[in-house]
Amino acid sequence: MTNHPNRGALPRPAILLREISRRHPDAWKHYDDFRRDRGKDGLPDWPEWCFAPMAVAYAVVSRGGSLDGNLPAMSDIQAVAALAAWRVTQGIYRFDPALAAAIRPTPINDIPIHILCRLPEWCVYIEETPDAGGFFCHLESDANTGKPELRFLIDLPGKVPAAIPLHLDQPTLDLALDAAIAESRCQLVRTGRTLALDLLPENFIDELSATVSPMLNLVLYLCAENSDIGGERQERPRPIKTKKGWKLFPPDKPRVWDVGSRIGAALRSAYLAEQTEQQTGLTETGRQSPRPHIRRSHWHTYRTGEGRANSILRWLPPIPVKIEDGDIVPTVRKIK
Repeated sequence: MTNHPNRGALPRPAILLREISRRHPDAWKHYDDFRRDRGKDGLPDWPEWCFAPMAVAYAVVSRGGSLDGNLPAMSDIQAVAALAAWRVTQGIYRFDPALAAAIRPTPINDIPIHILCRLPEWCVYIEETPDAGGFFCHLESDANTGKPELRFLIDLPGKVPAAIPLHLDQPTLDLALDAAIAESRCQLVRTGRTLALDLLPENFIDELSATVSPMLNLVLYLCAENSDIGGERQERPRPIKTKKGWKLFPPDKPRVWDVGSRIGAALRSAYLAEQTEQQTGLTETGRQSPRPHIRRSHWHTYRTGEGRANSILRWLPPIPVKIEDGDIVPTVRKIK
């Protein structure tokens, strides 16, 4: 874990936070009020895994009015919702490149939806590189229906942050991915953008899946029981009682978490051993030895607790086969 990303330069999510705070100076006060009064006087309540529904962001940006057809304001709603949840912990997760490359293509199968409740913060920012941006990820509870969503806000230099929702009203994440792709098509039809729908490439579904799946895999790794995150696991802050009621106080600066430093080094060692032994390829008898290779990574869900009602997710890394060095030993983290 480090505290000074990019040698003291302000990291990208902090820059976005500053910009949104300038455009909506009362936003965080309104969030404090909504969270303090949730479930009272007609205000909706919501689960603890959600910092606040996006309806709060809509109220902040619209100032109580309507935003129909106002695309810049709608974009601000996505940013306000993500940054409000990120601001109270300000965690930036920086993956080791070798680990990130191994995690992204991991097949997503029947992983239970509730695994995502183990996100270490209400909103995380996963950094691709200090200068190339990354993405926010947070859980949403729809104020009208109560349906859960996982929301990504993609942050790229020089571009308006783009939001991608993943509806979690399915039992497993693979089904949720399918539902998100179908919903994206329906949204285009509902908003009258049939021309855009006609112009979509034939492999649109594959392209959308290729965008969402790698991001979801990185998020799942943060939820995994054996995740290799430097330092103690982040905890959600507790509100402090003030004269005006309970309030959350954000940290003075972002906190950077190094993810996979140990296992990333092991992966590089295994890949190097694989390459070396493939180049040699002969045993002492002169016969061709079985080809060294690395088995594909995968997710594994374990059932625990009384009646095996609880689920624990582990990421099983690429496994070296017929390689003498570079064994990869996954981290085991106890759950309290």
